[in-house]
Amino acid sequence: MMTKSLNSLSSTPTYRLEVKGVHLGLTSSKFKCFLGIIFLSAYVSAPRRRMFCKQRTDAHNILVSAAMRCDRFETIFSNLDVADNANLDPMDKFSKLQPLISKLNERCMKFVPNETYFSFNESMVPYSGCHRCKQFIQGKPIMFGCKFCCGATCLCHICCFQPYQGKNPNTKYEEYGVGASLIHKFSEGLTHTLDNIILYSITFSPVLHFLISSVQWDI
Repeated sequence: MMTKSLNSLSSTPTYRLEVKGVHLGLTSSKFKCFLGIIFLSAYVSAPRRRMFCKQRTDAHNILVSAAMRCDRFETIFSNLDVADNANLDPMDKFSKLQPLISKLNERCMKFVPNETYFSFNESMVPYSGCHRCKQFIQGKPIMFGCKFCCGATCLCHICCFQPYQGKNPNTKYEEYGVGASLIHKFSEGLTHTLDNIILYSITFSPVLHFLISSVQWDI
């Protein structure tokens, strides 16, 4: 599912050949291998992914080193694009990732578990690089990172997510504000059952008059 989504979105070959002269020559199997290393690095944490290829016993990972050379991985990682860089939305601070985010949300909402209770809240994703949406919140477990608004089941299965960028990315419900419009959009995707209860923080409810009758709400 992930591989097909990224393959359909990727604009890497055209952009990199025209601008940087880089030809990745990615095949489907190599791309799956690349994604596997990305997923593995989320479970087997290390300060740097290059440590997986080191010969030290406390860092070496035979699955990574045998699957792909470290330099090859870094080349793919630094040159992979999922958006057309020649036609980016200047008002969207996550425009380079927005096609991938939209596709993942579409797939996740398609396979939402048949449950009654859902939650909607904010989540911090650790990030140490430079970005206009990077935040610092003192006293939190994750002090540096980007804030995401996430809809999830009671077992923390993510159904949809949207990065917070100081404005409402959903122009359909722009008049309701950022938080309320995201909850409204999330509720529209919950069409597999008649009665849903969405638990959310009071910060997501500046207005309540727009709530649809098919969804029950609780604070």
